[in-house]
Amino acid sequence: MLNVELKQDLLLFESKEQDLMKNLKGETEDLHIITAGNRTLEADDPGHYMTKERIMAWTRLMQHDQQASGLFVTNSRAMLEYLIDIAPEIEKLICFDAIPVFENRVEEMERWQVGLVESLDMLATNPLPSSTDGIFDAPAAEGFNRKVALTLYIVPGETPHDFFVRCVGGDLFCAKDENKKAGIKNTLIGLFETL
Repeated sequence: MLNVELKQDLLLFESKEQDLMKNLKGETEDLHIITAGNRTLEADDPGHYMTKERIMAWTRLMQHDQQASGLFVTNSRAMLEYLIDIAPEIEKLICFDAIPVFENRVEEMERWQVGLVESLDMLATNPLPSSTDGIFDAPAAEGFNRKVALTLYIVPGETPHDFFVRCVGGDLFCAKDENKKAGIKNTLIGLFETL
């Protein structure tokens, strides 16, 4: 957390320095706003810092997970971009751009969540998933202040163990057979973003 705060302070200082120079030269500030905005977005995503090392730590934890899953979720766009760079065969499945966040239990939402988990399990365990039409029908809900976005990706034909070992380079990690969930044939990756 300290690294993120330090980065933000350095970016703020750099931004103020650029403002001063542009004001002294009489330049417009439009370009500066765009540049500072992009840098701020990077600073807000801690996944930009030691990305490979974070993936390596994630891989190490996965090797010891007794309840191994085919789904791995991150809230870091930098992490997702790192994985896509390593494995361009990743395919985007679907994007839920506005899932409502309910304060209380809502039966329709709970049914959708159960169906989503079943659909994800099917995608992780089937050799070559064909179509996702109709299996992700999200509930329609209007008027909610809090919403989240979830984008799902698949790495077809590669188990999570094999995929993440490839991402960190070399077979540094040996998963115990009892930690490998039987039947998982594909790796699912989710990007979770609050709106």
